[in-house]
Amino acid sequence: MPIHSSQQMAPARTGTIRSRRQQPVPSDNILFEVEYQQEALEYMHVLEKHTMANVELMNMQPELHWFMRPYLVDFLIEIHQSFRLRPETLYLTMNLVDRYVSKRIVYKRHYQLVGCAALLIAAKFEDAKDRVPTVQELSQMCCNAYDPSAFTQMEGHVLSTLGWQLGHPTAESWLRYEYSCAPPSSPATHNVARFLLEVTLFHESFLTLPPSSLAAGAMLFARHICRDSRPQPQPLDVLVTNVMTRIHNFIADHLNELSSILIKKYSYSYYTEASTVVLDWFRKHLELKKAMEAIASPMHVEVCSSDDENESNRSNESVTSIFSTPSRSITRDEDDDDNSMPLTPLSLHTAQDPSVYAVNMKNPVHVSRFAPSTAGPTGRPVSTTTTTNEKASVVTASWMSLAQLRPVAKHPKTARVEMESTIPESST
Repeated sequence: MPIHSSQQMAPARTGTIRSRRQQPVPSDNILFEVEYQQEALEYMHVLEKHTMANVELMNMQPELHWFMRPYLVDFLIEIHQSFRLRPETLYLTMNLVDRYVSKRIVYKRHYQLVGCAALLIAAKFEDAKDRVPTVQELSQMCCNAYDPSAFTQMEGHVLSTLGWQLGHPTAESWLRYEYSCAPPSSPATHNVARFLLEVTLFHESFLTLPPSSLAAGAMLFARHICRDSRPQPQPLDVLVTNVMTRIHNFIADHLNELSSILIKKYSYSYYTEASTVVLDWFRKHLELKKAMEAIASPMHVEVCSSDDENESNRSNESVTSIFSTPSRSITRDEDDDDNSMPLTPLSLHTAQDPSVYAVNMKNPVHVSRFAPSTAGPTGRPVSTTTTTNEKASVVTASWMSLAQLRPVAKHPKTARVEMESTIPESST
C-alpha cells in the first residue's frame, strides 16, 4: 500500500510543479502593472510634493551650514556601500534627514546621529531584514561617539517628528520607471544616470526639484553622454531639459571638487566605471572649449588691430576722448588762420590763470611768460627788481612753473605775448 500510494501521489506533485511554472511571476513593483500604472504615477506625483523638504526652514538652523552636508553624504555613502543596501535606501535616508532638519533644530554634534538614525529607518523600510545594520555596528562606524541607546532614541524622535510618514517616491524609483519605459542600449547608461543622481545629493540647489524631474533629467543627460540613439519614450518637458542643464553646469563648475568617495564607488566594473566615463566626457569637452576660445582670441585681436589701423589712416580727423583736454573742433581745418586760435589752451585752470585775467584788465600788467625767473625758498618763481622810480611786477600762476610752459602758437611772432603797462609811482 505505501508503494501504491506513493506512485499515485507522484503525478499529483508533478502537476503541481507544472502549474506553478506556468503561472506568471508576480512583480514587486506596481509601476510594471499596466492596469494600475496610471493611477500609481498620479499618486507618486502627489506624494512627492508632500514629502519634500523645506529649504527655507533648513536655512534657519543656528548651527548647521550647507558646507557640512557633503561630509554627511560621504559618510552615509560609505555605510550604505559597506552594508550593500539598495539604492533607494540612500535617497530615502537623505529625504528623512532633510525633512527632519526642516522641522527640528539640530545641533552640530547631533547631525551625524540624525543621519545614522535616518539610515536605520530607511533600511528597515526598503531592505531585507538581514541587511539592516544594528545599533552596535552604527556605533562602531561613528567611532563610538554615540552610545548604542542614542540611535534608538533618535530613531523614535525622527519617526514621531515626521508623523511616521515614510513613503517617499525617491529619485531611484523614478529612474527605474524611466529605465523600464525605454531600456537603453547599454547598461552603462543606467549606471551613468545613477552617478549623476547621486551627485545631486551633495548640493542644496537640487532640493527644490522634484525627484521625478531629477531622474528624467539624469537619464536624458546619461543618454547624451553614452550616445544612446534610442528615441525618448515621452516628449521632452521644459523642466527636464532645465534639470539636465543644471546638472551639467554644476558638474562643469565643480569638476575638481566632486566627492572622491562617490567617484571611487562608481569606478568599479560593477557600475561599468560610470564615474570614469562622466569625468572623461567633461574633461574632453572642457579641453575642446578652451581650444576653441584660443582659436577665436587671435582672430579677435586681428580684427581689433585692423580697425585701429583704419582709424589711424583717416585724414583730417582727430580722435577725442572724455579724459583729454578739449581741443579744436574736428570740423575745422588745420589750414585755418592762426590768429583765430586762442593763445591759451582751454582747460579747467583757465579761469584761475592770472595772465588770462590780465588780458581783460583796463590797465594790463606786464607779463613775460618766457623770461627767466628766480625761485624763492618754496620753489615758486618771484618777481625781479627794477629801478626805484618804476616797479614792474610779474604775475605768474601759482599752480604752474614758468619753466614748464611751452608756446601754444606755431609762428615765432605769436610765441611770446608781451603787454605794456604803466604802473603809477608809489607816493613816498
